[in-house]
Amino acid sequence: LLAAAVEEFLRFDPPSQVQGRWSTRAVDLHGCTLPEDVRVLLLTGAAQRDPREYDEPDRFDIYRKIDRHLSFGFGQHLCLGKSLARQECRVAFEEILARFPDYEIDEAGRAWAHNNNVRGYAKVPMRL
Repeated sequence: LLAAAVEEFLRFDPPSQVQGRWSTRAVDLHGCTLPEDVRVLLLTGAAQRDPREYDEPDRFDIYRKIDRHLSFGFGQHLCLGKSLARQECRVAFEEILARFPDYEIDEAGRAWAHNNNVRGYAKVPMRL
């Protein structure tokens, strides 16, 4: 289940929360018109919780079938390092689980890293 868990981690709380783009043509989306030639801010974190795409999007579920998500971008803006990032995450959890199968996270001790675009923790204390 580790590969599915990695995909759910990425969907549930993507590392990149926002993407900036520029519209090249007018587009109608969900009852709104996005004009041509304007700056657009894509809220990746919100898109990953869209109930039109995911059942119960605010629930973390490693059994969820994920056909696609936007954690690494899309189309020509797809992250070149996406495969390496997935593999690093999988290997990190394999090693943690192999060495410390009964670890616990100290929820109160977690601290977010402060960054305008990338979301993640600066500190995640564990009880081994």
